[in-house]
Amino acid sequence: MKLVNEIGMPLSTIVIANLKEFVRGRSLTVSTLPRLKIEIEKVLGQAIKDYKQGGVCVSGFRWE
Repeated sequence: MKLVNEIGMPLSTIVIANLKEFVRGRSLTVSTLPRLKIEIEKVLGQAIKDYKQGGVCVSGFRWE
């Protein structure tokens, strides 16, 4: 309950959201820290890598 109070949502909301995520993604993650979705982490990671290699952003996430 301490964790539920820290997040600030009703326990039923957390359980339902995690159940939906578990069914959709076949995985379960519980954390009090915010986290990006895996797909966004991959895109952002590639953008950071390209930037460090001297890439210039042309539009959106396309680097040259």
